[in-house]
Amino acid sequence: MKKLFSLFLLLLLATVGEAADRYSYSNPVIKKDFPDPTIIKAGDYFYAYCTGSYVPIYRSKNLVTWTLVGNAFNGNTRPTFVENAGVWAPDINKIGDKYVMYYSMSTWGGTWAAGIGVATSDVPYGSFTDHGKLFISSEIGVENSIDPFYIEDEDGKKYLFWGSFHDIYGIELSDDGLSLKEGATKFKIGGGLTEGTYIHKRGEYYYLFGSAGSCCEGANSTYRLVVARSKSLKGPYVDRSGGKATNDRYELILSGVPGFVYGPGHCSEIITDNSGNDWICYHGYQASDPNIGRCMYVDQVKWDSDGWPYFACNQPSETWDRPDFGSGTFTYSDVEYIDYTGENGDAGGFDFMFDTGYVPNQATVVELECYSYTENAVGDPFVDDKWRAIYSARTANTNGYSLYVNPNGQQWGYFAGGYVNNKLGTHEFEKKYHIETRLNKITINDDYYNTNRSTYTKSNQRLTLFSGLQDYPYFGRIYGLKIYAPSSRLLHDYVPVVRNEDSMPMFHDKVTGEYLRPTKADGFGVGDVVDAIKNIPAAAAKDDALYDLQGRRVQDTVKGGIYIRAGRKVVVGIE
Repeated sequence: MKKLFSLFLLLLLATVGEAADRYSYSNPVIKKDFPDPTIIKAGDYFYAYCTGSYVPIYRSKNLVTWTLVGNAFNGNTRPTFVENAGVWAPDINKIGDKYVMYYSMSTWGGTWAAGIGVATSDVPYGSFTDHGKLFISSEIGVENSIDPFYIEDEDGKKYLFWGSFHDIYGIELSDDGLSLKEGATKFKIGGGLTEGTYIHKRGEYYYLFGSAGSCCEGANSTYRLVVARSKSLKGPYVDRSGGKATNDRYELILSGVPGFVYGPGHCSEIITDNSGNDWICYHGYQASDPNIGRCMYVDQVKWDSDGWPYFACNQPSETWDRPDFGSGTFTYSDVEYIDYTGENGDAGGFDFMFDTGYVPNQATVVELECYSYTENAVGDPFVDDKWRAIYSARTANTNGYSLYVNPNGQQWGYFAGGYVNNKLGTHEFEKKYHIETRLNKITINDDYYNTNRSTYTKSNQRLTLFSGLQDYPYFGRIYGLKIYAPSSRLLHDYVPVVRNEDSMPMFHDKVTGEYLRPTKADGFGVGDVVDAIKNIPAAAAKDDALYDLQGRRVQDTVKGGIYIRAGRKVVVGIE
């Protein structure tokens, strides 16, 4: 009996753990040395390759759970065109019916002897047939010729890009991708700041990702991920202000987090999941054990209103929602509001927010419905000398766009381009407000206030609900948020929802169809369910049985429960 009970307990704990992991994951996803990852989708699987003597290959269905399936090379087939060299930074592609892998060969310090080769296979898991070198540094005239990346342009022409801290170059390849195109000449797209080139085409832009800093010094690594963009594959690539990548001008998008990860960089290809979310893998050192080597991490990439990429967590994430590569979709219930009850003082602030990804400008109009409390869920009162941000896009006293309640909860405050006006009408607790903010005027429950502002210094900070970079969040509710562009065009219309599988509060954008989740779920509650769930499970829509909001069939109802029957919400047991 003791053995049976122990077995039952282990199965129960395993089931609970599986349920907890079903909708989230923890980084790193490969907790072994796995530097310079490159990834390709083949059939139902993703295959990941990395730097290594034989180039290990891992396989996954979801970018989160990985299994070693083999090596690209063995002792007899590995490349040898650089003596005593390692095989570094592979780049995997599908060209025609072949899996084509470009790779580097180098030794530490052997920058003029380093070179790039190519190998092919009929299957993504190997074994690969080596076709030898494409070139070495001394032949092509580019010092430290490593870190290859392959891409085709809109006309189907094939190009290889490469380079490591001695400028980034490209050159056209033959039709089969196995040699340089006859007569092709190299061209420069980046300076000596970066290595690990990756180019991603999105909309009208090509995005040039690279890694700057030191890659391989454990806890002392300064590796970081940067990006520039161009409307042409061949450049010029520029940063937000127009500075050229050939002059080492990039936007920083990812760097290390002390105590968590050091030297994140050398990213993989961007992969889009079934819900339209973009994901990218990269390597980094775990602060808890940097001696393991450069482990592989995965994180969600989002795009701001100006089309620039950023990481959903603004840094390497410890835990996050899993990518959606399943056969089903999440289900959502409408709720009347999302309730913020975060902690007072340092426990609040930047951690608790909904990041809309939108960067305001002087024509932005923000319209919201809100309700504020005097204290949070644990009884901490609304006091101290800090402002409370309901929404914020503030980066510094010279840039910003934010709405506040002042320290004593007596006045509304407004911040625009370095100008603070904290006398925009009286604020009262336990009261619902309809607010419309513009650069030059604000409307609060039909009362109009002139801000006396006609110009605005645009910030790069994205608009976030509840909290800004320097301000503590307020205690209250958000019923809805709308963001308008010039000409009163509605850009975003956020309404509150709860994701049923894990009770995650979110906002649904009725304009784009996307769901906006909090940076951290802690501190948020949800309001009353006011409508039937969206994306009803197939079983729940076909029969007369009762299902809970998680889509699970219910045998015994509880008093006051909310259920689904035949695709509609029903309330059971209310007297």
